[in-house]
Amino acid sequence: MGGIGSGRKRSYKSYLTADRCDQVSIFGVSVPADATHINIKGEEFGIVWTACNYGKHRPWLVCPRCSRRVGKLYHPFAVDYRQLLGELPRCRQCWNLDYESSHNRVSRKAQIKFAREFFKAVNSLSSERLEVSQDKE
Repeated sequence: MGGIGSGRKRSYKSYLTADRCDQVSIFGVSVPADATHINIKGEEFGIVWTACNYGKHRPWLVCPRCSRRVGKLYHPFAVDYRQLLGELPRCRQCWNLDYESSHNRVSRKAQIKFAREFFKAVNSLSSERLEVSQDKE
């Protein structure tokens, strides 16, 4: 009794995931080449630049809490975060968020099972075709 894996399992819907949070993204936003800050959704965020291939540069947001460079910042409530907690959005690691797909073990197992059955069926069809073609000759 009470071994590893026993007990009530939490539903993946009870986890707070990045997919369910309000997001602030640098992607798709035009940023001037010399900018160190940008205003998104009424808040000012720091920007750092990294060099890409062929001499271009890519902008990244700076997490206000841990100073990590990220493409997206999250706030775990889909309401106006400034009124709720008075905190700025943070990176996924600061909020300890993960993606909803990482909790979908049942569907992943179903996908693997389907793939196995599909390849078994394909292999059996190809071997039957090989036998039929040899009989014709």
